[in-house]
Amino acid sequence: MYRTFDQVVYRKTASGWLAVGTDDVCSCACITIPTSINGVPVTGIANAAFAGCRDVETLVIAPGAIRIGAYAFARCRRLAKIWLPDTVTEIGEGAFLSCDHLRSAILPPHLKEVAYMTFCGCDALAFVSLPQDCGTLGWLSFYTNTGEVQSYVWVPRRLSHAYLGGAFQCAALLFEDDGGDEAVAERQCRTHTVGNVTKMIPDTERFFVHSRNTSRDAAVRTCLGNAVADAYASPWEEIHA
Repeated sequence: MYRTFDQVVYRKTASGWLAVGTDDVCSCACITIPTSINGVPVTGIANAAFAGCRDVETLVIAPGAIRIGAYAFARCRRLAKIWLPDTVTEIGEGAFLSCDHLRSAILPPHLKEVAYMTFCGCDALAFVSLPQDCGTLGWLSFYTNTGEVQSYVWVPRRLSHAYLGGAFQCAALLFEDDGGDEAVAERQCRTHTVGNVTKMIPDTERFFVHSRNTSRDAAVRTCLGNAVADAYASPWEEIHA
């Protein structure tokens, strides 16, 4: 069973509605995924559901969705803003691959893993907030095509720094500290050679970012401003309006 709601096509499953695409891939500038449709919950987004949608610029997912499928928004070249609810616990590999206008990614706190190539090729990323519960970053999950220093990245204390080199090519990392007055940041560059041999070459420099609070909210406010932080803290209805 299928139905269309706000230009998005859904398929009925045993657990609820699953977003599978749009009714017109050429005219959908804003994709909004509600909590429910006629009282039936929306549980997630299918694999490759919106891949290659040329005109989508904004994605807003209401609280309730649990999963974003693999390559769900891959190659959405104009996608610049995304709002992901705290209920999301799984994002498939390559979900936002080559969304080269995407400017920030504030990932849901209970996401356990950032999968392989999830944000690879998102060259415009200025800020990334990794999930508080994250334990693993997939290979090439935040690699860019430019090879230049990219985002500021908020890193939760529980995440092993061993994963960062394989996930980020170049980044300025903001570590959640144990109570110091300043947030310690580390500029970490990696060169990836494609060919018969894959090689990672580290070039690391430690420096300080003057911030007295390294919580996720404070990092968002410092890097993106109060308006964006307030938008992420607002109910989905306010963002949607």
